Amino acid sequence: MLLPKRGKRKGRRKDGPGGYGPLVAECDRVFSRVVRLSEAGPDGRVVCFTCGTRHPWNGLDCGHYVRRGHFSTRWDRRNVAPQCTTCNRTYGGVPATFAAKIDRRYGAGTAAALRQTAHENAGNRHTRNQLELKLTRLRRELRELMARRGVLVG
Repeated sequence: MLLPKRGKRKGRRKDGPGGYGPLVAECDRVFSRVVRLSEAGPDGRVVCFTCGTRHPWNGLDCGHYVRRGHFSTRWDRRNVAPQCTTCNRTYGGVPATFAAKIDRRYGAGTAAALRQTAHENAGNRHTRNQLELKLTRLRRELRELMARRGVLVG
């Protein structure tokens, strides 16, 4: 039996140069730098949010409590913190510890609210224009942060 030919999906985003995917990746890259650098001490070192070890700011990950696939919380500062690669990659972000520390930092119930926001808005993505605006703001924030801290970022 032959199956009918599928047509092109409407509204499909391009992932090639100038498409949606590279714009998301650039937002992620700049946001990660902002998060990690903003928590660096005068010596340029950052404490891992979940285990407490100290590392150079550019040697840590930008860990997410609610995974990055949920765009409604992907760039929410309450949802992210610097994490060492062991905690973030090897131990999957240590979600129980991450949630407890989010609630300590931002108030009780914040972690649950982030999860709820992510699931209520599942499937919602930013438009290209929203991403371009977000990237412009993130780049400005990174430049200001670098100037205040006297850091050169390549």
